[in-house]
Amino acid sequence: MVSAAQNLPTPSGLVAFGEVGLTGAIRPVAGILPAVHAARLHGFEAILVPAAARGEAELVDGIRVVPVASIAELAEYYGAEP
Repeated sequence: MVSAAQNLPTPSGLVAFGEVGLTGAIRPVAGILPAVHAARLHGFEAILVPAAARGEAELVDGIRVVPVASIAELAEYYGAEP
């Protein structure tokens, strides 16, 4: 969403997993552990995950976990203008 709204490219090697709530919160969804594992197997270097799922996501070695709690944090990660 941030990438499209701000016309910013998605960094290569990055995948995102989670749900955006109506308040802009990034909420966890079921299946974070297999999603992180699959991302690593498919060669992704990093995965954006809901901050609340950080601990579970970090159980997978070999991939950088980037926790985000809100759309604002996600925009900051992308370097988007407020």
